[in-house]
Amino acid sequence: MTTTPTSPFEQAVARELRALTAGITIGSGLADATRERCRRRRRARLTVAAAALAVLVFLVPAGLLLHVGGGDGVAPAASSAAAAAHPVGVPIARPPTAAPGVSGPVIGGVTIPWLPTGLTPGGTSVGIATDPRDTRSGVRSYRADFSTTDGPVGFVSLRAEWGPTGTLDEVAERARAGGSSFDSYSRTTVRGHSAIQRGNAAKAEFGFTWIEREGLVLTVEGGTPITFDEIRRVTDRLVVATAPPATPDLDAAVQAAASRALRAGVPAAEAIGAVDAPNAAALIAARTTFAAAFPGFASTAHVRLLATAPRATDRVDIQLSLTFSDPRLQAYSGGPSASTRVFGGEAVRTPTGWKITQNTYCEAVTMICPP
Repeated sequence: MTTTPTSPFEQAVARELRALTAGITIGSGLADATRERCRRRRRARLTVAAAALAVLVFLVPAGLLLHVGGGDGVAPAASSAAAAAHPVGVPIARPPTAAPGVSGPVIGGVTIPWLPTGLTPGGTSVGIATDPRDTRSGVRSYRADFSTTDGPVGFVSLRAEWGPTGTLDEVAERARAGGSSFDSYSRTTVRGHSAIQRGNAAKAEFGFTWIEREGLVLTVEGGTPITFDEIRRVTDRLVVATAPPATPDLDAAVQAAASRALRAGVPAAEAIGAVDAPNAAALIAARTTFAAAFPGFASTAHVRLLATAPRATDRVDIQLSLTFSDPRLQAYSGGPSASTRVFGGEAVRTPTGWKITQNTYCEAVTMICPP
């Protein structure tokens, strides 16, 4: 779970950071996905720092004051902006809270009280399965990643999968089919349960997958410089609560925003009104050009919200499916059919209601955003 950016400065920096991790979706290959994200983030650290500095130079003369008493962000001097950020009648997301008596990040109803020193949050995501090929119904898969920012690239990932579990052999088969980097599989015991131990000696990566209880499969993975014993300790210290509750009002608001932004028949200006975009005019122009170039998409696109996972009162991880019929675009689509795209993203609560983020909108289909 990540901390909610509340000030313009924090929001600007957060936008830069989220741009580095956009498009990573739920999958069994947590190790590969996390390691690749770590490399991208480290290459872009100077870019992010420069963007943050530029925003600070602009905001401080505009009358923004630094927090006093331990805060590390920048807040507006006036309170009217804070009031406007909480529109009346718009559903508020309910982020997860730590289990009683412990503290730490929470993902999918699981609290992580202990992590190795030097790890920082790398992102969270949600989906309806562990892999696009997983066709089980009623599954919600929640994922959190943590990575090192200095020295050798190291990581820890946790996935909590709520829904029909099947047997441990079936869990193992799904893990193998997921296409992860692990090349060794064996049986062990984790938290008093039979478990699958996976590893890749060449990469010094390893992990455990087990059925914690009926309806819940947990996976913890990690790699250099995080040690095997540290992954064991992360696993042993987990505190499991209940499955995240249903959020029908929130889901309806996010579904409406995603549909307005991407479905067929919506004028460009109205569609971009459902996107949290710093430069709406540029997106409107690109959408108009895109619709003219790909009329099949413009007349058939349909959006469905597959899953949500609140991260803060005004930010939600989401997974969407986008279905369309356009031969010119089908080569770019992924998912269960040639014209269906399944992807992850975020939605945010703004003064005018819930919107999908610009990164999410641009992830939907190639060429819908400016270069």
